This record gives sequence, structure tokens and C-alpha cells, in this order.
Amino acid sequence: MNSQTLVINLNSCGSFPFSQLLIDQGLTVKECDSTLECFYLLQRQQYALVILNIGQPNFDEFSVLINLRSSSSAPIFMFSPSVEQFDLIHALELGADNYFSLKTHPRELVARVNARLRSRPSNDNQKSSTIELNHVKICTVQRQVSYHGSPIILTGVEFELIHFLMANAGQVISREILGKVLFNRIISSADRSLDVHVSNIRKKLGEIDPTSHIQTIRGNGYVFLSQSTVEVI
Repeated sequence: MNSQTLVINLNSCGSFPFSQLLIDQGLTVKECDSTLECFYLLQRQQYALVILNIGQPNFDEFSVLINLRSSSSAPIFMFSPSVEQFDLIHALELGADNYFSLKTHPRELVARVNARLRSRPSNDNQKSSTIELNHVKICTVQRQVSYHGSPIILTGVEFELIHFLMANAGQVISREILGKVLFNRIISSADRSLDVHVSNIRKKLGEIDPTSHIQTIRGNGYVFLSQSTVEVI
């Protein structure tokens, strides 16, 4: 399994506090402290995880995030001294896979990192697998998605989400199940992160065809439509 992790430390208050923790978990950590260096490294190396540690005054971290997402398909974890609800939602909309406070408990971080890395396919012993429904086509080996033949650029979480829904097309998947699959945790009713990811997928598909294939089942969860009847699980 690829364990290469790029830590982009743009926090003026000091170094990223969890680097040694990640190394102790068996990850190979490369640190840089400038956007110029990070994009150079991304051109030369495929990383399993990218960590963006921010905390500079008057700094547009979201522009960096947009450029990171266009440069790499690796999961992007953002960190900042504190996490405001607006910043969390905006970061997820722009392509981040997770947004943490630097006060996050180390065990929670380790659990989330391991969950994301487990969800990414290994290059070894992969079998070709393609799912195609309603003109949406997913190739799980290349982790590519197309709609009506046009490529769709998704974040890591968005890919896992649409893949899971399409693999269970016609069944309503509860928020609880999706939370465990995507984030390795139970999503509270106040947590809108899942809804943001669903909205992002709908927008990206809608740019090609406005037909909605992911339906919200109020009080239950989401379903990828393949027929007129659905089953709640």
C-alpha cells in the first residue's frame, strides 16, 4: 500500500504537530512549507494522502485547496487552529476530504487516516471492475467516473460515495451506514458534511445532464435510482 504522505505546512505558528504520529503509524512523511515546493513535489510523486496545515493571517487557503485538488486525486485533509462551520462546508465543497482542528485527538486522526487509506485500492492484485448505470460509468481500478462519456472529476470521498450508492443501486442507504463507510464514524443529524458531498456530486453530474440520479429519502438517507421502486436498508 502506498504510504507516501505530503504535509504542506502553511501555519506561521509552527510545524505540523502530528507528523511524528503519522510516521509512527508507518507512513512516509514528506514536509514542505511553500506552495511552490508542494506543487513541484506533486508533479514528481504520487501521494496517498495530502495534508494542508494552514494558519497564516490574510492567507487565501481556499485558493491553495482548489489548486491542490486540480493537481492531485489523493485525499486532502485540512488543518487549522480552529474550525468554523462556514469554513468546513466551503472546504468540502472545494474538494477537501476532511477538515480538522489542530486540537483533534491523535487517536481520532489516526483512525480517520487509516480509514481513508484502507478505502483506496492497492495497486497489487486489482481486478478490473466497472459499474455503469443511467449513463454514469465508474472504473474502480483507475478511480475514474464519466457521465454520457464525459469525465467527471470527483474528490476521494465523492468517488467512494457514488461508488457505494451505485453498487447498491435501488436501495436506500442510511446516513448511519454512509457515515461508517466514508468517515468511519456515525454522522449526527447536525453534521452536514455528507449532504455537502452529495450536493457536489449532483452539481458535477448536472453540468452535463440535469437528470438527478441520487435521490434524498427524507428521514432515511440516499439512493441511486435504477428503477421506480427502492428498498430501505
